[in-house]
This record gives sequence, C-alpha cells and structure tokens, in this order.
Amino acid sequence: MVRALEVPMTTTAVAESLGLAKSTVSQHLAVLSGSGVVWKRRIGASVFYQLDQSGLALLRQLG
Repeated sequence: MVRALEVPMTTTAVAESLGLAKSTVSQHLAVLSGSGVVWKRRIGASVFYQLDQSGLALLRQLG
C-alpha cells in the first residue's frame, strides 16, 4: 500500500490497484494517516491520500 501512494490516490483507486476491499484499504489508510506517513486532502467529494516525507523515507527503507 505504501508503494501505491507515491502519487495521490483515493481509497477506491488504491483498493482497485491492489485488489483489496475498500474497507480494508480505508482501515490501513486511517492508520498510515494517523501515524503521519500519509497526508489526506479532500477535493470535492473525494479524499486523496499520498505519502508525506516520513512515508517517502519509509518507502526508501523498504527498497
């Protein structure tokens, strides 16, 4: 999921790209957002998530 968030994506887009249920993705995004790994921004009716600096550092560590 961390790798998928290199670009802004909605919960639905992440779920579709990873083949996961939206509810599963939503739970993971809530944890990542709460821990400061991703930021979220509402644009109209959609909420987009993307890695912030901490998330990018984590991604580099994952390889």
